[in-house]
Amino acid sequence: MRTELVPDPGLCFVKIQSIMAMTFLGIDIGTTSVCGGVFNSENRKFETVTLKNIAHVSTSRSWEKIQDPDKLMALVSDIISIFSVRYPRFGGIGITGQMHGILYTDDQGIALSPLVTWEDTRGNLPVQEGLSYAGFLSDVTGYKVSSGFGLVTHFYNLKNRLVPEKAYRICTIMDYVVMKLSGKKLPLIDPTNAASLGFFDSARLGFDRDALRKADIDAEILPEVKPSGTLAGFFQGSIPIYSAIGDNQASFMGSVGQMENSVLINIGTGSQISVYTPEFVKSEFIDTRPFPGGGYLLVGAAL
Repeated sequence: MRTELVPDPGLCFVKIQSIMAMTFLGIDIGTTSVCGGVFNSENRKFETVTLKNIAHVSTSRSWEKIQDPDKLMALVSDIISIFSVRYPRFGGIGITGQMHGILYTDDQGIALSPLVTWEDTRGNLPVQEGLSYAGFLSDVTGYKVSSGFGLVTHFYNLKNRLVPEKAYRICTIMDYVVMKLSGKKLPLIDPTNAASLGFFDSARLGFDRDALRKADIDAEILPEVKPSGTLAGFFQGSIPIYSAIGDNQASFMGSVGQMENSVLINIGTGSQISVYTPEFVKSEFIDTRPFPGGGYLLVGAAL
């Protein structure tokens, strides 16, 4: 029984109650597939279903890697429906999925753009002679960022007038799904996903507004950062749904038995090698990512 995701005692009680309610649904919105799993605490069985990600959108621009967020939302709904046949009520819903990518929403929570995924390479295009958009941002802000990071994508879109006119927030696909399932209009983001967008101070667990100013990015377009495991709302009015966490951190939590003594190697559409540390570590060669409940993952990633 994991309760360390939720730092607030009141939310911790809700989470414990959810697990005691027999079934808890987890959904992973991946790049090539969307997966769901239900754990039945009565018979201790774990059931899964995997659907092909059919949300990819064809484009004439070779650098674009985009997906339809509403098709992804439909796949999530299909998974919920499949499990609902056997489990009429879930104790709660948790979401994870592909990190780094962003989409734009308006002030009513309606998607205004495709999901631009972590595989998108517009950030590698030249912004001036000998310098890419990602390279320019790294030089200006002091943060090492890559093409595919959400705020690199947003910066490119700003410079090329591609931001939708009524854009009110950006968010990851997981944050979008949590928002829609809970009936809210504004997305929330936890530190694991916020850090994947770029210009995030992982030691202080907040976006670096000075770095954003240097990049001429308005911080108001960013979602509110909440602790991992925050109760985001209720699906169908009564089923708790929690703020999404990054798939790298979720895979580590679900795969290792002893966090302090384990190394996780994950090879999917992307690939990472991850090690847990209780303290913040700054390194030129590895990525230090916030971990739910405290501590960090030291990550070497192909991205």
